[in-house]
Amino acid sequence: MRDAGRRRALLFVAWTAVVFAFSSLPRTTLERWNPGVASWAGHFLEYALLGWFWHRWREVAGATGWTSAGRGMLLAVGIAVADELYQSLIPGRVPDVLDGLVDLGGFAGGCRVAALLARRRTARRGAGASGTEETR
Repeated sequence: MRDAGRRRALLFVAWTAVVFAFSSLPRTTLERWNPGVASWAGHFLEYALLGWFWHRWREVAGATGWTSAGRGMLLAVGIAVADELYQSLIPGRVPDVLDGLVDLGGFAGGCRVAALLARRRTARRGAGASGTEETR
């Protein structure tokens, strides 16, 4: 269990580095990949994965629920603010409050999906242990 927690923590930290790596790309490079609304989709998906990794890491530690989610959101706010400020150092990039809000929505969504799937896994394990089949 301890190794699983370390691996999941490493995934969270590594994905945070990936988020900043994407932020390091100049706008001209990004415009070829993410014109218009697709940019917001990219922000949302980056942070949805970050939220997913956060929940999975905290799940192994047994720290799920509102307290863990609140801490995760505070951390996500810090990462999103740092990410947007970092972008001001990149040629052609500027910080954008709307991007930060999309980031936080993605993080919350990723945490929520991870929580729902964890609940589903737990229900299936319980159903399998009692000898009954879940039909959903």
